[in-house]
Amino acid sequence: MVKGKVKGKAEERNQIALKMLQSNISIDAIAQFTGLTLKQIEKLQKAAVRIPKGIASKKSP
Repeated sequence: MVKGKVKGKAEERNQIALKMLQSNISIDAIAQFTGLTLKQIEKLQKAAVRIPKGIASKKSP
């Protein structure tokens, strides 16, 4: 049960960090507010896949 809570909190911090990245908040500020390391934030940033709106719904010819 404790492992689940720890995993849930880590996922929540990651989601908050991703939202902060999307809002163009500096990595240093994100680290300060979330407790994540710069390396963790950079890894999240690289893993985040941004698909422009409309691309996923368009059918190819």
